[in-house]
Amino acid sequence: MNIRLEQPKEYHEVENLTREAFWNVYRPGCTEHYVLHQYRTSPDFIPELDFVLEEGGKVIGHIMFSKAELVCDIPDTREGKRIVPSWTFGPISIHPDYKRQGYGLKLLQYALEKARESGVGFLCMEGNIDFYRHAGFVLASQLGIHYHAEPKDAEVPYFLAQELIPGWLKSNGITEATYCPPKGYFVADENPDAFETFDATFPTKEKLRLSGQLGYEETPSPRFNFNTVGLFTRDNKETVEFYTKTFGFTTEWDGIQPNVEMTLGNMRIILFPRVAFEQMVSRSFHYPEGFNGTMELAFDVPSFADVDKEYLNALEHGAKSVLPPTTEPWGQRTCYVSDPDGNLIEIGSFIE
Repeated sequence: MNIRLEQPKEYHEVENLTREAFWNVYRPGCTEHYVLHQYRTSPDFIPELDFVLEEGGKVIGHIMFSKAELVCDIPDTREGKRIVPSWTFGPISIHPDYKRQGYGLKLLQYALEKARESGVGFLCMEGNIDFYRHAGFVLASQLGIHYHAEPKDAEVPYFLAQELIPGWLKSNGITEATYCPPKGYFVADENPDAFETFDATFPTKEKLRLSGQLGYEETPSPRFNFNTVGLFTRDNKETVEFYTKTFGFTTEWDGIQPNVEMTLGNMRIILFPRVAFEQMVSRSFHYPEGFNGTMELAFDVPSFADVDKEYLNALEHGAKSVLPPTTEPWGQRTCYVSDPDGNLIEIGSFIE
């Protein structure tokens, strides 16, 4: 393993490494390689703290440092704020084939020591405390440093900090301040077209929305799954005959049991005699006379012509007409009939 300064001739190779390392990690695709690319010419970029890690002669890791600012809450300027130069780092990248093998921590520890030797006294960054605590980082709020995008009293779990030079905050008269990251970190959001053009110079990769990404919300499992439609009948036999002959439902009903299950593709209907249901729940019910206007069963057919054909087919098998085939203003041709128990059935299509 060898850690050394990055060379300009390696810029595109390292940007591709960064792209591989961050692809689909925090968002579909990534922008970190564009951030790195733009930083090459930024005054905040610190080239003497721009390192690559080699293994077997192959570049497998990279880290860069840049300048940032702390805005102190003790005013001593005409604008009412005191600005103290500070530092940050990132992106830090390890090729996916070499992750979780200790390379990232070794690269980070080496770079932090070099930063300390160069006079970097204090670092703020955004990352996972479970990893960065091994390199000495703590939640920035513990040091009185606030994140620019969160309320000052918030303990931001991903906003971390470390004094590389012990006592640096005190020696600079800082007891409380707000961290302002370098502007270059948001370059992809500010220039989306330029970013897309740049990204197109790399191999095509699939962007995926994955659990754990920023802004990702797991769709909660529903408390209920819709199961079936149940119809209470005057006569199961008559209703079974109507639905099987008119619409092609199938059933294994033996003609004796009160409960009937009928299926048509993914659709499922159960039938139960009204009298038997009243006996089961020990109460009586009032049923609509004539057409039951409280609900409907809706069937789609391939075309307008099929609406007309199936309407006539339903009438031939005992359905009563409620609305003949009609083309509605919203572009649907539809009709309504009723089954033997008066339940409304819609047959419709949006395809002329």
